[in-house]
Amino acid sequence: MKMNKKGVGPGIIVLIVIGILVVGFLGFMAVSTPSPESITPPAGVGTCPDSTGTVSFSAVDAASKSTSVTTSQEVKVDGGTSSASTTSYAVGAELEILWNASSYEDMITTYTVPCGGGPIVGEIEDYADATVTIREDNTLLTNNINGLSSNASALGSGGSETYQIKMKGSDKDTSSSTIVVVEQNSTTACKAAEISGLDDIAIPSVAAITNTAGGKLTAFKIPAIDGNIIEYYDLTLAAKSGKVCCGGVYVTFYPEQAFEDIDGTFATGVEDSDGTAKHQTSHDYDFYIDCA
Repeated sequence: MKMNKKGVGPGIIVLIVIGILVVGFLGFMAVSTPSPESITPPAGVGTCPDSTGTVSFSAVDAASKSTSVTTSQEVKVDGGTSSASTTSYAVGAELEILWNASSYEDMITTYTVPCGGGPIVGEIEDYADATVTIREDNTLLTNNINGLSSNASALGSGGSETYQIKMKGSDKDTSSSTIVVVEQNSTTACKAAEISGLDDIAIPSVAAITNTAGGKLTAFKIPAIDGNIIEYYDLTLAAKSGKVCCGGVYVTFYPEQAFEDIDGTFATGVEDSDGTAKHQTSHDYDFYIDCA
């Protein structure tokens, strides 16, 4: 490259000028462009101009959403005391809602009130008892505690037997999660009942002893049956060593549902904290074990 008199060529001068311009531009951008954290959104963006929102409550059948369901609602706002539902709540409030409807499974849902409010639609399940039968091998046992034509065979001293519980649901209905209580005739002669795949649980207060001689009670929790399907469970009963366990066997089903407990909390179960019944209508299947 040909140099000027001072030893600096024109190409070098151009490069220096370009460098100065680039450095100046970058410095300007660093000063004039705010970081993402410092950008202030236009007024109204990301904020709600209203402190309250208007809401409406309605319910539909969970299995047939074109069918509306008449319900009542108790509402707790941000964990406070429950009260009947209304139409206006603070924006951002957390609502806990207890839905109640005749012949349906009462339920609990939650809802956060958005800016402007909106509709609150509950999808509630229609309730129906599961159809229950109990068999010994292929023999359908008579649903009667007094001992009729189709009784269970005698267990014998220290003997045991396994019976099949068949539970059939109904189309578009739920049987709800259910506490089943098995009551045998004697605490001294009978071992605790067992049901396949289930652990025994605490006996609910609503399960009063029916056998006048003092029954042996065992309780289990069976999952809900939703729709027209069939579930099978094996029920095993056994006599204690050297004893004969016989007579009536009560198998009672207590379907759970949601309710407000005595301390104001919303819960799901068969009874509240003081033992008051809160379950759907109970149903049973009882049979008789021959003694000899």
